[in-house]
Amino acid sequence: PGSWITFTGGTNVTLRGSLDPHWGWIDGHGQAWWDAQNQVNRPHGIAFSHIINGVIRDMKIWKPIAWNFATSGSSNVHAFNNKIIAVSSTKSFPFNTCIGFSAGGSDMIFEDNFIQNGDDCLTVGSGASNICFRNSYCEGGHGLSIGSLGKGGQVANVQNVLIENIQMKSSLYGARFKSWAGGNGLARNITWRNIVFDDVPFPASIGAKPNSTSNNNTHIQDFMFENFVGVIKEYPPFIISAFCPF
Repeated sequence: PGSWITFTGGTNVTLRGSLDPHWGWIDGHGQAWWDAQNQVNRPHGIAFSHIINGVIRDMKIWKPIAWNFATSGSSNVHAFNNKIIAVSSTKSFPFNTCIGFSAGGSDMIFEDNFIQNGDDCLTVGSGASNICFRNSYCEGGHGLSIGSLGKGGQVANVQNVLIENIQMKSSLYGARFKSWAGGNGLARNITWRNIVFDDVPFPASIGAKPNSTSNNNTHIQDFMFENFVGVIKEYPPFIISAFCPF
């Protein structure tokens, strides 16, 4: 599937929205896709592919279908003051409405963003390094995630990620690492700190995809969880979720 907006192979590229809170919204019409539960060939959002020196700022997106900002292969990207609202008005769930998918990217800062969605607030994928996500609000999704890594036996590599000063509300997870059974590679020097959460069942989760007999050789090194404060959702009453067959 393609993306709404695609930038490929450029230098000094800026995507800038309106500062007016009432104007300049991109309406993704995601509700119809969520209601149809159509997970095949869904359009993606905004692709920054192999961009050097990119800026994504002041964008406002309403009910995107899936995946908002993909930064694969890019470097020196700054995404700030963006607003994503992917909240279903029915019982249908807005899957894969992530804000950042930093697969293969390096030297990126995501800050001062507001996200209400149904999946990862942040996803850092294989090949990413020197990623900072800070000073943002996340509600209703699946957490601040590294991975999933190692799908299809791939060798994953993620290094030097800092996630800090985040307010989380009604998310399933807080800090999260996820990998695929059968995968390989290394995730190293990952820090989550100053995370304030409310109504979150799993403030921290480290695990591989369950229900598989394959071994997992995706190694983790130098993970830090620092200054987590908040209210855990009453059920299930777990602070750390870990299913680690590696």
